Amino acid sequence: QMPGHLTTPEPINRGFDQGEFRVFLDHVVGASLYGDMPETIERYLAERITPAHGYSAAWPNLNTLARHAGGRPDAAQAIQRTQRQRLNLIREFTARGAYLDAQGRIRPELFLPTETMALDAARRYRQVVVTQRYVFGKDVFPKTPLALRYFRKPSEGFAHQDGRPYQLGDVITDRPINTTQGDFSYGMGTTPTLIDTDKPFSQGGDFVPDYVPLLKP
Repeated sequence: QMPGHLTTPEPINRGFDQGEFRVFLDHVVGASLYGDMPETIERYLAERITPAHGYSAAWPNLNTLARHAGGRPDAAQAIQRTQRQRLNLIREFTARGAYLDAQGRIRPELFLPTETMALDAARRYRQVVVTQRYVFGKDVFPKTPLALRYFRKPSEGFAHQDGRPYQLGDVITDRPINTTQGDFSYGMGTTPTLIDTDKPFSQGGDFVPDYVPLLKP
């Protein structure tokens, strides 16, 4: 169950002249900048984004698709198609204002963790802070999000820094970097992000070159 509700309407972004949370969902799709989506939100969207409610398709579950991707040569393409579909559907969802309640406040199901989720995250983060050991990373996810797993087509793929190939579904632990000492970008990643900076928003583009988090008073 949800722990409560928000008390103020969604703030409006000056640059987009839209709700700040709508701008976030329209570009990130997930519930965080990692692109992950907690199961509670997945269930909420699956219940509401359906053809019966006027949407172009039912909300597809990426995690279910990923679990059955092993050995499939088209797995990376299938996941990328599903990600594009989720982007289109979340934009249908926000365009309707379905992420807001009747008072214009962000629905708590999309923004607030359940009590169990909040306490679990606090426990995991406390463990990271107390030990100050990052050999296994600094995230506090209960499980690795799909966004941090390897699902790339061969033409867009990359390997570990030591040359070992990734297998579909592997947790991404390292990426190729610039190894030329003296370069300004020495030590920085060299893997393309796959973000199409020239693709218009209306065609599914999600790049924001001049985002400024200024809200209307």
